[in-house]
Amino acid sequence: MERNQWADRFTDNVVRRTERDSGTSVYVVFLLLCIPMLLAIIFSFFIVETNQDIFGSMDVIEIAFSTILVGECCIAGFLLYSYTRTDRDHQARDVEWMDALIGYVGSKGGDTSDMERIRKGVRTAGWSAKKAFSGAMLLVDLAIMAAIGIAAFLDVGMLADRSFQMLLVCYAVLLIQFVFTVSTTIRFPVRHDKVQCEFTEALSVQLKGIGIPMGPMDRSVRRSYLVIHILLFLVTLGLYSGILLLLTSYLTSRHIKTQWKYEQRLMMEIISFEGGVGIEGTGYNQPKSSVARFLKNLM
Repeated sequence: MERNQWADRFTDNVVRRTERDSGTSVYVVFLLLCIPMLLAIIFSFFIVETNQDIFGSMDVIEIAFSTILVGECCIAGFLLYSYTRTDRDHQARDVEWMDALIGYVGSKGGDTSDMERIRKGVRTAGWSAKKAFSGAMLLVDLAIMAAIGIAAFLDVGMLADRSFQMLLVCYAVLLIQFVFTVSTTIRFPVRHDKVQCEFTEALSVQLKGIGIPMGPMDRSVRRSYLVIHILLFLVTLGLYSGILLLLTSYLTSRHIKTQWKYEQRLMMEIISFEGGVGIEGTGYNQPKSSVARFLKNLM
């Protein structure tokens, strides 16, 4: 029997998904967001206690809140950079995923017009720009933290005089990161999940006509709650950015896990339909050691 190249492409995409699909554990994100708050409290207490003749009661509050904000900015910047990388890599894989399934249905004589229409709605522009911007924001966050550390070491009095200005700068950076996070999460995973489920609905109709009984993928992310996110950001004076990233990490992981379950079943159905001919797996491509996997994905 002749090999089906589109079945090969889809199976190869599924088997090698761990090369591009990665997500940070929600518990890891939670710990990363709590650590800077603890360090900020310790840092503020140490600076104020060793320089009581310089700092007033309001200075303590401003410095503590500023260090909390800059710590959250750095962690949020790192998580945002990781998130945009996950966004870019996962959507690039899904484009190949859709193209392979369109080709497979077409090779069996199915109607791919609806699938192609949905596929054209997938926006592929701007992924690298978003990753570059988030990386630049992370560098700005680190530069602010370094400036505060140098100021505290060289001239504590200057830190006391500029504490309010420092607070405004940190808040402005956090606001920019929040706007960028919200604008990014509207597309992924919220809009992306909707488009992919619509694609699998059209795919399901054609597969049933071919003789493969496969339903559509279940929705895992249904609403963006944009207004609620903005209100919570304002009420919490910017600290909600961390919670939004925590929520985004959870929704992203849920979307990827849902897709993995769906495509695994779909791959097995195609293998069964093809009689196991023309489909080859490439094996598990991640290191066996959990420590090695963590370091590889981190880098």
